[in-house]
Amino acid sequence: MPAPFAPHGGSAPRIGGRAHILLDNLSRPLHVLVRSKDHVTISEGFHPHLWNGNVGRRAFINLGHDVYLSMPSFVFLQMAVSLTKVELVMLGMMLCGYYSPGPAFGRSARKGNLDTPLRDLHAPMVRSAQAFELEPLCTESILKTFLEGHPGVRGLKAAKAALPWVRNTSASHMETALYLLLCLPVHMGGYGLPKPYLNPLVRIEQASGDITCYPDLYWPGSSIDVEYNSDWAHCGVSAHYLDSRRLTAIVCNDIDYLSISTGQLKNAQDMDNAARGLARKLKHRIRYTDEEWQRKRTRLRGVVLPPVDL
Repeated sequence: MPAPFAPHGGSAPRIGGRAHILLDNLSRPLHVLVRSKDHVTISEGFHPHLWNGNVGRRAFINLGHDVYLSMPSFVFLQMAVSLTKVELVMLGMMLCGYYSPGPAFGRSARKGNLDTPLRDLHAPMVRSAQAFELEPLCTESILKTFLEGHPGVRGLKAAKAALPWVRNTSASHMETALYLLLCLPVHMGGYGLPKPYLNPLVRIEQASGDITCYPDLYWPGSSIDVEYNSDWAHCGVSAHYLDSRRLTAIVCNDIDYLSISTGQLKNAQDMDNAARGLARKLKHRIRYTDEEWQRKRTRLRGVVLPPVDL
């Protein structure tokens, strides 16, 4: 994900030798915040971005040697200037989730200039997104608190518009895509289903002792668990055994279980059938079948579904 740096100081930034050693451990190009064009020396290793809003030092992590890393909440605000609403929600889901971009992200050889838009980073972010068991960098509440503490800053309106759709603890980009396709409102191309919890801890009773499960998308009021079953994460004898054991425990505890495969998610008609069946389970009426909504759905799928299998 974009991680803009801010060399600190009132005059044109000069990065010392120790700072260079620190930054040498990071992949290039580095995306650097500057207050004016006078503070910029363009090179292949640095992509400068103008930012003159006052956000205070708490928007940064001090890495030492006069180098500051943007806090995740500040990255969210910065990207609100360049990303679409859906793209910004996707970034927020990653910041608040258990996954990250893959190692290849950010290694473009393109030369930097002041006109390089940050939104160009979105496509490689999606293509390289990988699932890891990582601690979230942020939470919905932290994002909300940060935005509320910076009234009038550039990008604030767009960030606040996207924030209600950001949910904590997604475990992969494809879980995020499934959630967005199902739950974003009709005017954005989604089905408008109620928002679920993602990967909450649920205790399941068994004769041999309680176990804990983490349903991918879970609606507790309706006791519905929707699982994204990726082609790579659920292959092999061991994975099938664990999935089967968990499925048995869930169903025997009166939780409805729906499985969505990669193939289903990437097939628009299969996904439509699954979404409408889930809507009936949730007692949620889908009120639209018009061509305009179908065009919006197609556009949304083009944004949230990457061109490679994850």
